Amino acid sequence: MVAGKPEVDKGDFAVLLYWLLPQVRYARPTSGRIATDVLDHPHREEIVRVVNLGLMDVDSTQHRFYPGSSVRRGQALRVVVRTLARFGAASCVNGSAEGGDICDISLSCGLLISGEDCDATSPLSGAAGVETLRRSLKLLGGP
Repeated sequence: MVAGKPEVDKGDFAVLLYWLLPQVRYARPTSGRIATDVLDHPHREEIVRVVNLGLMDVDSTQHRFYPGSSVRRGQALRVVVRTLARFGAASCVNGSAEGGDICDISLSCGLLISGEDCDATSPLSGAAGVETLRRSLKLLGGP
């Protein structure tokens, strides 16, 4: 299970986003991007959904998602902030989903408890990913 992994990759994080946030699972995609390296991936549906919602990026020149590459905490926080902005919980984001210090933005949104929780360059564990998404779900009006 993804939540128990000591380090998640991009494919794993896409799975967490898809299954833990109903907004992601049920939203209509806004684009139709192709990532050639996920066509045979076991979690193709989840990855394609988060990519086509604009929550995670595809290399525009190579058309690759790189599902096996590691996710750093800062990258994951940026995706979660982008998700909050996409689904209407942007009051804490203040239009800075793509710019600004991700740790400051995440603190103001309540995704982190303190500045010490944000080491943007450290790998993201499954447990940390689940906790961050749990907090984002509350911001999106969930339980």
